Amino acid sequence: MKLFYTNASAKEEIGKLETENSDLKSTVQAHEATIKDRDEKITKLESDLSAMTTERDEAAKALEESEASLVTANTALTTANSKLATFDADVEKAAAARFAGLGGNPLPESSKDEKGKSEISGLTGFARVAAAFAKK
Repeated sequence: MKLFYTNASAKEEIGKLETENSDLKSTVQAHEATIKDRDEKITKLESDLSAMTTERDEAAKALEESEASLVTANTALTTANSKLATFDADVEKAAAARFAGLGGNPLPESSKDEKGKSEISGLTGFARVAAAFAKK
């Protein structure tokens, strides 16, 4: 009986197995390189995700602060609008009281006639008082 390592069919089988082993090693190395590349990509994606999460949290906090600031500003605006709504009437009352206190005839209450008001609003000082008396 011939020795196994000298047998031609065995040598051929060994050659095929060595080639197959070499191919498998190459495939393993290629897969290892792919795994390494994907691990690096995963690490980068995790880092990007962490940065985006931080940005999102900061943006959410800034939005909450902006909304709170908007509520405060709206409250201040409502208060200012309330004061402004009665400002003209308060000024007219104060002017009438002052004018009456100086010995003049009481000023008539202003009418809410917008046309007359717009005509008088262009005048200043004494001209306004004169125009108010002229309407009487």
